[in-house]
Amino acid sequence: MSFAVSDFQHVVTFSVMFVVAFVISNLTRRVRLQADEARHRERRTATLYGLSRELAATRATHNLVNVAVQHLHDIFDAKAAIWLQLADGRLDNAASGEHAFTPDDKERGIVEWVFSHDKPAGLGTDTLPSATALHVALRGTQERIGVLSVQPNDPHRFNDPEQRTLLDVFGSQIASALERSRLAEQAQHATIQMEAERLRSSLLSSVSHDLRTPLSVITGAASALVDSGPALAPAAQRDLAETIHEEAQRLARLVRNLLDMTRIASGAVNVAKEWQPIEGIIGAALGRLEELLRGRKVDVRVPLDLQPVPIDGLLIEQVLINLLENAAKYTPNGTPIDISAHAETGAVVVEIADRGPGIPSELVDRIFEKFYQLPREGASVGAGLGLAICRGIVEAHGGRIWAENRSGGGAVFRFTLPIDGPPPEVAAEDKE
Repeated sequence: MSFAVSDFQHVVTFSVMFVVAFVISNLTRRVRLQADEARHRERRTATLYGLSRELAATRATHNLVNVAVQHLHDIFDAKAAIWLQLADGRLDNAASGEHAFTPDDKERGIVEWVFSHDKPAGLGTDTLPSATALHVALRGTQERIGVLSVQPNDPHRFNDPEQRTLLDVFGSQIASALERSRLAEQAQHATIQMEAERLRSSLLSSVSHDLRTPLSVITGAASALVDSGPALAPAAQRDLAETIHEEAQRLARLVRNLLDMTRIASGAVNVAKEWQPIEGIIGAALGRLEELLRGRKVDVRVPLDLQPVPIDGLLIEQVLINLLENAAKYTPNGTPIDISAHAETGAVVVEIADRGPGIPSELVDRIFEKFYQLPREGASVGAGLGLAICRGIVEAHGGRIWAENRSGGGAVFRFTLPIDGPPPEVAAEDKE
């Protein structure tokens, strides 16, 4: 097992072959190192791509934190915590789940130090290396967002510069995603505030106009009664009293609509469903509007075998009242109003149709918006809340409402009332 070279020619041959083998082995080793490095780069690129893709597809801050913690566990075999700064300046651990890291008081102190000094500390660093986790600051484009804490199962994990570099890149991606989520939340909050301000302005504008008119009429009529006293003729006194009564009712309707719209907008509408026949609700609504509909022919068509529907009777009665008031306001006096109901698959459809001028096609979708009113000459002015209230109540029941123009002139409003399950059994004496 040894070489015995006695000829100088063999020594030269051996030397040449050794040099060639040495060069080839070095080239082979370099190629292998380059291949390993390429595989590492590919793995790191794939890892970063997967993290970036999931972070880009996630919106809520809590979900972003959970996605980041899961990826940190998969790549570094570690538990993680992500500390975010609250409005009062405190840092709060937003991570949760089985891969979340819950530090002790010592680690929390390191987290505060890292956030204040914007320097890494803990495991694998020169600052408090005895800690069980590595803590690095999360920096956004404008300010520090929080701190990333990683506790690997292998304490020597981050002695490898490549792993440390990869963690820094992960931290940059997580910080960018969290900053984007925070900015999106701020933009949404600003949009909500702008919408609330716009709604408040519209409400004040509408209320100031609609309240002033009936109050002025009531004040004028009451002043005439007080100033004239017994000298005023009984017929004139009655006219003034009727004017006060009508304007007071108008004012009461406006206040009721405003309160209903406020309840619907705040989600405070409590729908207490009971199985009720729809013809009873229609009759109650017509009874309350008997004075308004006097002089009109109202045709009601409801099949005798139409089953009861699970509804809140008072709320659906309010829908019918608003739709009938709308039909009376936007149609000439004396024109008929048709009310009908029929069953469809899983629902009952109620229709209120009139023979007025109809609705411009480009405005059909806008009439259910708050404070929107059709431009119509001769129509009494209102707050523009009646149809918006109808939509809110019907949608709270799980149905939908829409409007169409009728053939031959006029408009028809339809809304659906879903039927969930069979109605309860009715005893024989109740049927009688």
